[in-house]
Amino acid sequence: MKREKLNIITLTEVDSTNNYANRLISEGSAENGSVVVSYYQKSGRGQRGNSWESAPGKNLLASIIVFPQFLPAAQQFYLSKIIEGIIDELENVHGLSIDLDSPHHLMFVVDFSTWRYQNKGIMESMPRHLQYRLHKLIIASVKKNEKT
Repeated sequence: MKREKLNIITLTEVDSTNNYANRLISEGSAENGSVVVSYYQKSGRGQRGNSWESAPGKNLLASIIVFPQFLPAAQQFYLSKIIEGIIDELENVHGLSIDLDSPHHLMFVVDFSTWRYQNKGIMESMPRHLQYRLHKLIIASVKKNEKT
C-alpha cells in the first residue's frame, strides 16, 4: 500500500472550512487530499444551503479537498447517476427513507455505491459489513416511522 503525505491545515477560527478549501482551489494552491480543520467556524455551511453552527472546540469541523483521479471529469455524470440509482434502490427495494443530511446515511450510500461500482457485472452477495449497516439503518427507519 502506498502511503501519501497528508496536508492538514489547522486553523483556530475561520468563516467556513468549506469556503477556505474553495479559496485554496481557486488560487490553485490546493493539494489533492488536503484537509482543512478548524476549532471554530463563524459561518459554517451544511448541505443544500443549510448553515452549520458549533460551539468553539466542541465538534470536528473539517473539509477535505479531493480531485477524483479515478474518474475523468467527462464521466463524473455517471457517478451521480450511480448514486441516484443506489438511493432509488435503498428507498424502493429496502424501504429506507434516505436522509443525505445524516452522516450515517451519506456514508452508507457512498460505501454501497463504491462496492456496487467495484463489483459491476459480478453476481456477489453484499459484504457482511454493508449488510450489518443496512440492517441498522432499516431498524432506525422503522423506529422513526413508529414515532410519527
